[in-house]
Amino acid sequence: MVNNLRNHSYAIFLGLIFSAWNIRNLSFGETVVFFNTHHKGHLAPTLGLAKLFVLNGIEVVFYAPYSVKLKQQLINIGASYKHYLNDTEWQIKQFAVNVTENLLRQPTDPLLRGGLLFVQVLPTTVGLMDFVLSELQRIRPMLVIYDSASAWGKLGARALDIPAVSSCSSALIGLEEKESVFGFLRNQQYTIEAANLLMSRYGIQYDAIDSYANYEDDPGGITIVWSLPILQPPPPHSSFVRYFGASLLSDIGDSNSFDSLLSVINEILSKGRKLVYVSLGTVVGQEAWSLNIIPFFKNVIQAFQEHPEYFVVLAVGERTPISILNEGTQPFPSNFVIQQVVPQKQLVKLSYIFISHVGNNGFNEALYFGTPILAVPIFGDQNINAATVERLGLGVAIFSPFAPSPAENIDHITASVLMDAVDALVSKYATVKQNLNEISEEFLLKEKYFSQLAVSDLVQYAKVRATALSSGIVTIGTEIHNEL
Repeated sequence: MVNNLRNHSYAIFLGLIFSAWNIRNLSFGETVVFFNTHHKGHLAPTLGLAKLFVLNGIEVVFYAPYSVKLKQQLINIGASYKHYLNDTEWQIKQFAVNVTENLLRQPTDPLLRGGLLFVQVLPTTVGLMDFVLSELQRIRPMLVIYDSASAWGKLGARALDIPAVSSCSSALIGLEEKESVFGFLRNQQYTIEAANLLMSRYGIQYDAIDSYANYEDDPGGITIVWSLPILQPPPPHSSFVRYFGASLLSDIGDSNSFDSLLSVINEILSKGRKLVYVSLGTVVGQEAWSLNIIPFFKNVIQAFQEHPEYFVVLAVGERTPISILNEGTQPFPSNFVIQQVVPQKQLVKLSYIFISHVGNNGFNEALYFGTPILAVPIFGDQNINAATVERLGLGVAIFSPFAPSPAENIDHITASVLMDAVDALVSKYATVKQNLNEISEEFLLKEKYFSQLAVSDLVQYAKVRATALSSGIVTIGTEIHNEL
């Protein structure tokens, strides 16, 4: 069965499956509403799920900050794209600052002004609640799916007794981790005022430590985790967690502009050279609050420039000028291609080694394609994922000396340390590949569930949940597949 799955693309998979079955007792015109943030890592898996709903004749309304790329992706999917406050200029960073200063009458701090997402969640939620409640009352969806950092989606659905599901795009965060990482939020005056306002205006009690971990964790709720059980730390309440694997349906129309790069890479591979793909994602080094990653990129160049057996593709991010890596004076080594943006899934699939911060999307992609990982975690769940790389023998990790706290710098990843880690990975490459193949097979099995049954089960959950909510039942059971 796994071998058969490997031989079929998603397009063939969906074309065969969805012509053959219908959602149980589903009538046309029912709607699912998504609430999300602006981060690609949070958006990517939910776009795949939104596409599956649309393919099954279910209307999707998708709320997120405006971006041209996201707009085109949602058009391609067939979903309706809505902007918060119906404003194409709306962005969470400035909105959170405005709410804090003008509504909560509190001063802002560098973390809030710098754009750190979990710090922005509570002020943003207070500012969006009237809009969210109005929109949900107007649409009356059968189901709300909210990103775990979009508390406004959770609280809006709960206030109106609408069935809801949380989408967790990171490693699950247990109570102990929440206390240690986010506990300080309880003592910030602006979060105290925001929580007080939620209670006085809407009758909602909210704990600030949930800002980045808004799970649907009450009895009968569901939180989707885009991963596999073996890759996660023990969840705080396993009964509400459902693992959906890796959603790889979201790169719609992205790869055509990279044909020339992929052609060069395929030619290089045909000559027996080994591809190393390096990326620190779309947040590290790209957000105002994050680290200076230029020294790391320079160390990558230094480490590999004397190793022509490797061909390195270095993705530096949209906000990193490439010329800053060589001061615009010297040519880059001939075994390097350096670009701001690349087609990541294609490169991960082709790579001999993936050097990554192991954010959840890139982590899942490497495991899905069976690509060995050299993990360089910087903060948050990246440290959890890097520990999983070591624990399951999926590669090697260079841990931050600041972990589990966010790294204050990445000076520990020198050129020599980097190449030593590459050599260590190569020395056990066959064993790592064997371990990865087992994980990859699990992802393929979960992919079959996701494509065939996930939407049907979520619709069934929404119906049973709606009945329970309307009758005041707290704990419910659902007649759904074991995978969900």
